[in-house]
Amino acid sequence: MARCYIRNGVWGWSPEDQEKALIEAGKGSDPDRFFRDILPAVKAKKPSFVRPEWLDSRNTGLLRPARPRAEEIAVATLLALAPSEADLSACLERAWKRGATVTAADSGISLPPDAGVAGVNRAIADWQRAKASARTKPGRAIGWQAAAAKKRDTTDRKLPLARPLWKSRKWDRPSVAEIEAISGLSAKTLYNRLHERPRKERKPRG
Repeated sequence: MARCYIRNGVWGWSPEDQEKALIEAGKGSDPDRFFRDILPAVKAKKPSFVRPEWLDSRNTGLLRPARPRAEEIAVATLLALAPSEADLSACLERAWKRGATVTAADSGISLPPDAGVAGVNRAIADWQRAKASARTKPGRAIGWQAAAAKKRDTTDRKLPLARPLWKSRKWDRPSVAEIEAISGLSAKTLYNRLHERPRKERKPRG
């Protein structure tokens, strides 16, 4: 069973997000095998300022010297294992001396003790990719939220025009397609917001 590591001060990853990713990857079923570093807010505020020597649980627990044996060290992302590329290389060396394979849930990368220089280069490339992705994630989330809010506002402005047409019971009321054209709202939005249309009256004879 993997020994898992979680910390705060990671680009785009809260400790809760990391734990969830590890559990979903089947790595974190035993709470006793979790190693955590929770830094004070002032130290964890900017991930680029986190220093490796602050990570006591990682340094003295997860990577402490031990007799080499086959084991796995799992993280949600390599960003959690090391705050810099140089520190990542040092962490891999220490893990491999323990006989440990390092894995990351976000990319599925697996770095066994015999990975060598090629493994270090793969790890650094994965770390760089994860950093680029995580640093843009908050911006993407803000963009999606803004787009959703703008769409709701637009819909709310158009509904007063569509509502009386949609709720009309007159035999000659507009069709759904005509209301779509008049209001600029899709049939799906009309049904979601205004629900089923009432039954219309019969056409007068003569």
